[in-house]
Amino acid sequence: MANKESYVNTNITYSEDWTKRYILDVCWNQNSSATTVVMLRPSTSNGITFDRTVNNCLDIMQSRNCGRTYIVNLFCNLTGSYEDFQENWKYINECVKNSSDIILAYGAMSGKNRPSKALKSKVIHELADVLKAYKNCNKSFYILSKNDKTICVPTIIKDVKIESRTFDEILELLGEKRESGDNGQK
Repeated sequence: MANKESYVNTNITYSEDWTKRYILDVCWNQNSSATTVVMLRPSTSNGITFDRTVNNCLDIMQSRNCGRTYIVNLFCNLTGSYEDFQENWKYINECVKNSSDIILAYGAMSGKNRPSKALKSKVIHELADVLKAYKNCNKSFYILSKNDKTICVPTIIKDVKIESRTFDEILELLGEKRESGDNGQK
């Protein structure tokens, strides 16, 4: 008989009052590279049990041989309200800095119970500003997509693909202008 032990370490960064979740850090191989997945808002995942979206996200990352996943959100409030908390961006920046791959998986942000257009525009612009700092830092950018153009959420894995994008393509998806002098490398 052969046995194999495996461990999953989960670390969650909350606000002091426990009303905001900044980072859900799940590591199962410390010797492997990390990926940051940018989603819309935090789930009820508590480090021991995960919801379907987080489980699907972790399944996708494991299938890509990623050993650590940082799940961050454009909105960090656990109450489900959409507010822009400036302190959230320092945590997103920290995770992007410590990752080799960045995957955008926040969905269309439209429909019922979604942020206003003005707030959506503001947080997307702030995300673009965070990513611009890593333009020439040997990072790979991806989107989680169903139809080659729309960023989707990993709620359902069927027909979802992770698609590589150049830095310029990411900026265009975020509504930003191309950076001058960018050669389009991934």
